[in-house]
Amino acid sequence: MRVQKTLKSRLMTGLYSGSLFFGFSWSTALSAPIELEFRPPEIEVTRICTPKRPDTDIEKDWSSWSGTSLPAGHSKETIARDLVRLRDIDAAKHFDTIMAGLELMKKSDPSYSDSRYLIDRINVYIKSGRIEDLKNARLVEELQASGYIASPRAMDFLSDLYLSGIVVRQDAELGLKLKVQAAYGGNANALLHLAALTSNDEQVPGWTVDAPVAVTLAFGSLLGKLNPTICDRIGRIAREYASGEVVEEDHALAETWYRFAADLGDTNAAWKVAEYHLDSEFIEKNNELLLTYLTQAADAEVVSAQIELGRIYETGALTQKDAEAALRIYDKLASSGLRVGFIRSILLREKLGHASGPHQAEYSALLKQLAELPDAPGWVFTKLGKQAQAEKGVWESAALAEGHFQQAAALGEVDGKYELAKTYLRSSSNREKYNAALDLLYSAVSENGKIEALSELRRAHLCLNPDGPDIATEAYWRKAEIGAGNETIALNNGDEFSADGGLPPMLHAEIQTQALYGRAEALGNYVTLLKEGLVDASPDALAFWEDYGRRYAGGDTSIAVRSYEVAESDTDKATAIEELRRLSKGGDVQATVELANILLVDSSDNQEAVAEAEHLLTTVREGARGKILRMLARSQNDAGAAVHAVSEEKARMISDFGDADALLFLAGTADTADDRQKLYQRARGLMRCNFDTVYQFAEFSSQHGYEEELDRCLDVMMSLLEGKAWQAVKVADLYSQRPSATAQKAAFDLYVGAHEKGYQIASYRLLDLVSDPQAATYDPALGREIFATLLERADGNQLYGVIRRVQKSPPEIQEPVLAQFDIRSLYRRAAEAEYPAAMRELAKLMRTSTATREEIREASEWLKKSAAAEDVEAMVLLAQAYAFGIGLDPSRQDAVKWLQAASESGDEAAANLLEIIQLQ
Repeated sequence: MRVQKTLKSRLMTGLYSGSLFFGFSWSTALSAPIELEFRPPEIEVTRICTPKRPDTDIEKDWSSWSGTSLPAGHSKETIARDLVRLRDIDAAKHFDTIMAGLELMKKSDPSYSDSRYLIDRINVYIKSGRIEDLKNARLVEELQASGYIASPRAMDFLSDLYLSGIVVRQDAELGLKLKVQAAYGGNANALLHLAALTSNDEQVPGWTVDAPVAVTLAFGSLLGKLNPTICDRIGRIAREYASGEVVEEDHALAETWYRFAADLGDTNAAWKVAEYHLDSEFIEKNNELLLTYLTQAADAEVVSAQIELGRIYETGALTQKDAEAALRIYDKLASSGLRVGFIRSILLREKLGHASGPHQAEYSALLKQLAELPDAPGWVFTKLGKQAQAEKGVWESAALAEGHFQQAAALGEVDGKYELAKTYLRSSSNREKYNAALDLLYSAVSENGKIEALSELRRAHLCLNPDGPDIATEAYWRKAEIGAGNETIALNNGDEFSADGGLPPMLHAEIQTQALYGRAEALGNYVTLLKEGLVDASPDALAFWEDYGRRYAGGDTSIAVRSYEVAESDTDKATAIEELRRLSKGGDVQATVELANILLVDSSDNQEAVAEAEHLLTTVREGARGKILRMLARSQNDAGAAVHAVSEEKARMISDFGDADALLFLAGTADTADDRQKLYQRARGLMRCNFDTVYQFAEFSSQHGYEEELDRCLDVMMSLLEGKAWQAVKVADLYSQRPSATAQKAAFDLYVGAHEKGYQIASYRLLDLVSDPQAATYDPALGREIFATLLERADGNQLYGVIRRVQKSPPEIQEPVLAQFDIRSLYRRAAEAEYPAAMRELAKLMRTSTATREEIREASEWLKKSAAAEDVEAMVLLAQAYAFGIGLDPSRQDAVKWLQAASESGDEAAANLLEIIQLQ
């Protein structure tokens, strides 16, 4: 009785399996798998099995079924299998269809027994959760009638009902008794169930068959006749060996059984064979077998196999890469309405560049069809929104794109949230949209970890806040962005390097990490460090990074630009320029713009280079970029002419598609104040929130009287100052134009701060402010300090101007400064450094009434050098020296020569004197 009690408890906890549709798993913890090698028979195989149909085909056919007669064109086995599949897909949804089908099967198929009919109906009730309806129908009681109970299958089914307690009162003893009777009747489910129970030498009342024998009998029973349904039964054997619950786990033997079923025509088994070899975790991989059976399954429209075969064609992993073949597979899946087909086709088309150009229509159609599916992924709506923006511009497409982004965000798609937030921020003056944008960005950061949203949060709080810049909150998000490594490190002047010229290890790691992310600027920085030998790297490592850069948009262009910037020889510069030309010819817009910029900046005196730059800029398709428009204006050396050259058609294109810089450029050409304001607001919605961009907006506001905007921009720039003196001077210049005392004080303080950093432009700006006794900023001590600093640092060309200003300054500044410096020595130092103005001024100082003959001669030599360097005043003084023989032998011819040169350079006094001499 102890054994029997143990059996009862095990049965009660689920150790049974039968013909109930849900199947019960074996408990490996309570049974020892049986060692048994049962192999497929060696027979000549033919494809006799009926392949299982795809679920989509089954649901499509039966959804339009009339219900009056069984579907034509299908065998009874196929119809029976369809009904079982409908039950497993969604029994509740298809309940009436399945029941009607079973009824017609009973009437039309003599081989469809009463007991099987009852079992199938009971299973549909159970699967659909209609237990009470099942009890009311009394189908179980009907199955227990003496005429049906003789069937081993019916006994096994009833056994499972009693063991589980579903529908009937649970009775483990009766359930086990029925299980034994079913096993003696040859039922495979019952045989395997009892084999599992007795594999640990436990006894089952009435059962005396050894476990290995029972499994052999079960497998033999499953094989049965060689008919169209044998493959389903073979699959059961394969699954037993794969699970290891009844027999010892043997994946090689499981694969053999699946291959046997596949050779008999079971396409799902063919996929299982392919899957084994794809995973190659349990068996040795055989690529030939893999492709053979994968192709068989894919040809039979097994979806998983089609997807995998498409991937193989797409990547060229096991066969020659064939993107078109992959697309045909994916498109076929999509034509059946399968989500995965749309997704795979869309992603592959993006890889192939079909998202734009001649194939764009097919790509767009797939996006729209995928979006219509009930389980469409959120990212498809994001792509539709961005596509609308690309086609119509962000302003014309605003409502449509916003709708798509809202759908994506509602599905939790992070890029949808991000794009919707940016859409709202383009109308940031709308407080409701501004707040909604912040909520979306907070969610993108906190819930999805999208670090790009950190930059957008900074921009929103600092540059787009309707109430003015929120500097404290922006500082918080700036700190978060720096902590996340989202801010690309700029390498500008070598300050980042350690004392030995190398790169500090932590900075090296940060730059390399950012390069790995595929950021164009970071890639350019890192490859440059490798080329310059500032980071130890082998030639292979350098080659890797150069190739890696080509994988990302702008990477190879950034590498070429940085190579040009650090080039020390003309040969290296020419190499970098040729690389940019190559990229430009290949359609790289960024390379075209950068090449044009280099040619205009560094070769402005070369007409051929300027003409090439102009050609590049006028042919580039992305002509709505402000950088391009401004470079064209600069190349013509007349911004006004460039402004008026903007055609009406070009203006519309800039208005719809232009970036912030282009819109600001166009606003400067607007005929009316309303048009200018509209374009300015559009530009503001797109602006980047960095110092250079905000300065552009501040300049525009200053020029056009946008007082509130100028104040806002000044506040923003003050928070963006990075301790760079040139930035401080730019902000100070704008403050200095403001009439308020507060603005003037801010300008003064900024100039002083920049001066203390050694920035000479700031020092020059301060001279008038601190040396005018009538000014509120008059500060003799600071004036003396500034003049002394400038005299120490001024080059020869600057020296004359500084000294003249000292001489014009109030006595309390002038006298101490002149007493501190020997002016002649300052000029001599600069003259010896070959500064023309210093040569001239030194000569003038030396030509005094007390000068010696040698000093006069030396002064004349300095005048000769200065005049030869095209200093006009020196030319006139030299002509006078020749005319009057001052330190030189008199020479009318040389005097006329230098007066002529000075006159041609625009000196009126020289021209008048020349005219007098020529009349004599």
